[in-house]
Amino acid sequence: MMRSALIGLGVLFGCLIAPATQDPVKPSAPPTSPPTATDKPAASASAPKSTEAIGKPQPHPFEGVYSLRERILDGKAAPLPSRGYLCVTNRHMFLCLGAPGSAADKVLLRAGARTWVPREGGYVETTVLLGWGTDDAGTIQFEQGGKQERRRMELIRGGVRVVQDARNWLDFERIE
Repeated sequence: MMRSALIGLGVLFGCLIAPATQDPVKPSAPPTSPPTATDKPAASASAPKSTEAIGKPQPHPFEGVYSLRERILDGKAAPLPSRGYLCVTNRHMFLCLGAPGSAADKVLLRAGARTWVPREGGYVETTVLLGWGTDDAGTIQFEQGGKQERRRMELIRGGVRVVQDARNWLDFERIE
């Protein structure tokens, strides 16, 4: 009887030990599904980032901040110094100019804010939001809001040129 008890204990011990000595069952890898149209490839770290990818259009070449370099009057550089700034954003232009007037006690001033839209052939259409300037007598003249103008703007080396007519223009140097 002792012998059958030992055999029974051996069988029981073998049944308890057997699972621990076997290799565990490895779960199979989940099946891979083919890529769908909504899957996007991973962006490369070296790929250039376009502003259009984040919903912002590429800047227009005129956009920037400029300082007045030269004022041309009747085809010649203005003899007295003028100062001014032009800031062009995606939709707006801001201008601030000051120059000596026709008489020693007169000053020419011009300032304004406009919306702008580029057009073919280097032209821009602007709409006055706010603007004023002095006339030859030094009197302040306000521009009518909503007034539209068409002007020629040209990219020049290091800046832009705002053309008033064939013999008068303003050259601005990009500072930002």
